[in-house]
Formats: sequence, structure tokens, C-alpha cells
Amino acid sequence: MPTECVANPRQRALADAIVRMLPLDEIRILLACGSKVNEPVTQGLRPLHYAVWQKNLPAVNLLLVRGADINATDDCGYSALHLASEHGTHQRRHAGSIASLSVSSIAFVGICPMLQEQLGYVVMLVTQGQTERFITKSRTGKKFISRLTVMLLSYGADPNIKVESEPDSNQTLRPPLAELLASNETTTSEELHLLLRYGAKVCLKTQYRDPDGLLNCLAHVPANSDVFTDLLAAAEEFDPCMIRRSNYLTDDQKSRLLEVATNPVPLKAQCRTFFRRLLGRTLPENVPSLFIPGVLKKYLLYEHSS
Repeated sequence: MPTECVANPRQRALADAIVRMLPLDEIRILLACGSKVNEPVTQGLRPLHYAVWQKNLPAVNLLLVRGADINATDDCGYSALHLASEHGTHQRRHAGSIASLSVSSIAFVGICPMLQEQLGYVVMLVTQGQTERFITKSRTGKKFISRLTVMLLSYGADPNIKVESEPDSNQTLRPPLAELLASNETTTSEELHLLLRYGAKVCLKTQYRDPDGLLNCLAHVPANSDVFTDLLAAAEEFDPCMIRRSNYLTDDQKSRLLEVATNPVPLKAQCRTFFRRLLGRTLPENVPSLFIPGVLKKYLLYEHSS
């Protein structure tokens, strides 16, 4: 067990309770007995990271109500929203941290019955870096993750959060929207609109040119899809030169991107960009009070795109 876990057993007990999906009353008792919502358990992972990773929605809500830092990052630079955007199912450098829990801690709700009888193998799989998707049921699907994302955003999670690289590295952790597009074979319009509604920036440049750049994250977004159309409509910046030179884009994607990038931005799209920059994170709360037609309110909130 990592040294920091031995030094702070209350935080480890809290993490175990969250991962084991224990009743909220037991988590409240741990908090009352000295466990902290914002102190790391190991490698910078806060209790909120464990709750989101485990898709423990009641625990997420409790931690947020108790003042959990929504934008806190672990030692790898991941925030809770990054985990929600990745659906909590992809291999990360902290897989070993989750695997360091006891066998009883791994026996959480969701493991298929066959693997419940062989928990030792589950521990081995996680230790070797197997994804949680391999060992869990599909019942905790995208609809559930969307609820998690809504909760995180409504409590103030930054949809554009990114972590600058360390001095000896040239990599920057991408914003949640980039992780969503790059880490999932299919992204729905609802997931995209949710992040856009709370201020996620769409910059169709390379990440080398702009830390918010999404140009190299579109491999799983077909040119004829609604998501691609919505990204074009929401884009604030383009880089035609890199679009032409990109090896990550198909010919159809390049054609559509260049068509939009080389033509004037429609007035309606300019207005939406203006209000997004003016209202920022408060856009969802302030749009209903604007003295404008209802159809424009829906357009500003990405409830429809045209």
C-alpha cells in the first residue's frame, strides 16, 4: 500500500467506502470522524475522483454538497470532469492506484456474476491495466454518465480545464471536450451540447497551435454526422493551413471544414459567440431572462443548432 495511504487511513477508508458503494450514512460517519472531502487519498486522487470513476452518483452529490473542489486535479492533471468525459472506462496511469484497494473493495456493484466468484482475477486484470469496461456491466451507460456530467457542470466544473505540461514534457492534458471526442468511438449530440451549453470552447486548430485545439480529435466523428455539423456551427477559430495538411482528417472532413473556415461567419453564429463570451459559465442561468424569441434562446443553449 502506498505510504500516503498508511499515513492517512481515514482518507483510505473514505475511498474504500465510495468504491464499495456503501450507504451514504456510512460515508457521512467517516466525514464526521475526520475524513476530508478535499484531501488526496493517493497520487493526488481526491474522494471525488473515486466517486466519479466508480459512477457512484449519490456519493458524487454528497461530496459536492460538502464542498468538494470540483476542479481539483490529481498528479496526472485529471479533474473529475475529465473522468466523466472519458466515461471512466479507459486505461490511465492511476489504474494501479485503484487496483491497490483490497479484494473486498474491488467487489463493487456491477461486476458480472462470473467474475464475482473469482475476485482474485479481477484484481489481477485491473493491476495489469485492463479497462473497467472489460469487467463491468453495460448498465452504467452513457445516460448515467451524462447525469454525472450535468451534476459536475452545475456545481461549477470548468469545461475548458487543461493542465500545462511539466518542464521536462511537451504534452498538455486536453480539455474535457477533446477527451470526449478522442476517447469515444461514438459521441452523441446530447453529450456535445451539454458541454457547449456550459461554455466548452470549439477551436478547430491543432493542439500545437492552440491548447484548446480539437483538430486532431475528430477521428471518430464522421463528416456527415450531426456532431460534426454542430462542431462546425459552434467553432470560434479555424486553421485552414493545418486543416489542409492534417493526416488525421478524411477528405470529406477537410472539405466541410474548409468550406466553413473560408466563408464569413453567419450573423446568428456571431451573436451566439458574443453571448457565450459575455455570459460565460452563467449562460444557462441568464438566457431564460433575455428579452429575445424563444427559438433564439434554444439556439443559444444548444437545444437545437440551426
